[in-house]
Amino acid sequence: MRIDAPFKVIGDIGATLTGAFASLLTPEDWRLYDYRKPQGNMSDCASIVLRHSSEYSTATIRDMPLKDKYMPALQPVLDHLRGFYAFGEYVAFLAELCPKGVIGDHTDSGEFLDRIHRVHIPIITNPLCMYRVEGAPAVNMQVGTMYEIDNMRVHGVMNGGEEARVHLVVNLYPTV
Repeated sequence: MRIDAPFKVIGDIGATLTGAFASLLTPEDWRLYDYRKPQGNMSDCASIVLRHSSEYSTATIRDMPLKDKYMPALQPVLDHLRGFYAFGEYVAFLAELCPKGVIGDHTDSGEFLDRIHRVHIPIITNPLCMYRVEGAPAVNMQVGTMYEIDNMRVHGVMNGGEEARVHLVVNLYPTV
């Protein structure tokens, strides 16, 4: 969904909610189902997919194998997001960017982008991880803060740090 800025800070979510995700992460989870890995500009990435839509429509949203494991951490986040957005369905995944990793500049595409709010919630980060969105200076997204991204603009990220960066990404499908 186009927003009136490259990205905006939605508000605080707190370290307790983000810490719940960090405490659940295991190396095996990153390898279970990773639909982002084959993409050329995301070779430094891995994903833990919780809910996915093969056709980016609410009709094809399905729960993925690790959803139940992460639901105790995800549900409070969804409840918190309802204070900012009216939404029915959602898709969610955890996105890891390896140390020194880069996601090259790109735009996301698909008709679904006209309808969803894409929210990034940093779970693990470091001061050398910088997110770029066309029209704004690069930003170090902070743990405990929620950001909506206009990912129809050119955007990318560079993790210059020595630890992986992990974001919870939630696509919110507004109620009609």
